[in-house]
Amino acid sequence: MAARVKFINQKRATLKANITKLKRLTEDADFEPANIKMRADRVKEQFRTYEELHDELALLTDGDGDNVDDFDELQDRFYAIITKIETDLSSTAPQHPGVANVTSLPIDGTRRLKLPVADLPRFDGNIEKWLSFKNTFLTMIDSREDITKLQKFLYLKNCLEGDALNKILIYNVSEENYGTAWKLLLDSYDKTRILIVKHLDAILELPAVKKATHKDLARLVDDMRQHVNMLASLDVIPDEHLLVRIIERALPNNIRVKWEETLNLDTSPTLEQIYKFVSETAFRLYTLEQDVSRSKTETNYKRPLPNYKDQSGIKTRRGENGARTLAIGTSAKCVVCKRESHPIYQCREFQKMTVHQRWNFVKSSSLCKNCLRSHRGKCTSTHCKNCSRFHHTLLHNESPAASTHATQETIPSDTPKSTTKTTEYPRGN
Repeated sequence: MAARVKFINQKRATLKANITKLKRLTEDADFEPANIKMRADRVKEQFRTYEELHDELALLTDGDGDNVDDFDELQDRFYAIITKIETDLSSTAPQHPGVANVTSLPIDGTRRLKLPVADLPRFDGNIEKWLSFKNTFLTMIDSREDITKLQKFLYLKNCLEGDALNKILIYNVSEENYGTAWKLLLDSYDKTRILIVKHLDAILELPAVKKATHKDLARLVDDMRQHVNMLASLDVIPDEHLLVRIIERALPNNIRVKWEETLNLDTSPTLEQIYKFVSETAFRLYTLEQDVSRSKTETNYKRPLPNYKDQSGIKTRRGENGARTLAIGTSAKCVVCKRESHPIYQCREFQKMTVHQRWNFVKSSSLCKNCLRSHRGKCTSTHCKNCSRFHHTLLHNESPAASTHATQETIPSDTPKSTTKTTEYPRGN
C-alpha cells in the first residue's frame, strides 16, 4: 500500500512539473505553436491518467493527506493553462471561408474562444445536483477575472442541458444577459428548504448493497459524503449516529459482520470510522477482483487440447513425444453392464456373450472391433492374438466357418491371414 501511494505521488509530482514547464513555454513569444500544442496534448494525457490515480489515492489514504487536498488547485492550474493555449492557438489558426469551427466562437472580433466540453460540470435541472454544479461553476468560471461576461455566458450555456438549458434559451448570448440568465437559474433551483429535503431524503433512501463489490461499497460512501457535504453548505448538520446507522443497514451481511467485529460494545462509532472501514474494504475487494480478472484472462489465452469422449469414457491426450494416444477414462460406466467403470474386455457380461453376440454388440454400438473402444482415426492397438487379424481377441471365433463368415463381413481384405487357433479369451488384446 505504501509503495502504491509513493508511485501515485510521483506521478503527481511529474504532472505538476510538466504543467509548470508548459506555462513557462507559453510565455516565450518565440516558441513554435506546433511545439506548444504537442506538449499540451501530452500534459492532457498525463492529467487524465492522474485523475484515475487520484481516485485510488483518496481510497488508499481515506481522503487524508496534503496530496489529496490540493488536487483542486492542481486541476485549476491545468484548466487555466490548457484553456489559454487552446484560445491562443484558435486565434492564430487560419480560417477558411465556408468552414465553421463548431467548438469555437468569435470574441470581440479578434480572439476565438474554444469551449471545453467534458472538463466543466453539467447540469440538467435535477435539483439534487444543483449545489454541486453551482459551487463548481462559480469557482471555475464565474469567479475568474481574465474572461469577459460574454465568455462566461458561453461557458454557462455549454454546461447546461435539458430543462436547465431551456430556461436560459430565451436570452440572447451577450454580456448584459449573463447576470440575468444566472439569476434565473438561482431563482429556479436555489431553494434552500427544497434542497435540504432532497438531500435528507437521499440519505434516508440510500439503497442497500446486496452484493459486496468494490464499486457498490465505494459508491455507498461517496453518496453519503456528497449529501452530507451539500447539507453542510446549507448549514445543516445531520445527527452523526443516525448517519452511521443508515450506512450500517445498507451494508451486506458478510461486511456487516466484519464491521461489528471491529467495534467496542461500549463506544459508539463515528462517521469517519465507518467511512474508513468501508473504503478500506472496498479497496481490498478491488484487489481481489483484479486478481480474479487476470486469472480468467490467462485461462482464456490457454488453448485447450481436443478432448474426445464417448460412452466408454475414452479420450485422447498427448504423449511424451507429442503423439496423440488413447486414454481410458475411469469415470465412465461400462456400455455393457452400465454399472461399473471398466473397459469392455474386462466386463463379465460381455465375456459371457457368444462371439456372434459380441460382434453384433460392437457393430450396433459403433465400437472399434480392434480395441473395443470408440475413437477417431486409425486404431493403433495390437490385433487379435490368435490370428493377427484386425479384430479383438474376444471377437475371434473358434469355428473356422463362423470365423470365415465374420471376417468376410468385418475384416479388411489387406489384413494378413493366420491359422485359427483355439485359445481361452484373455482380458485384453
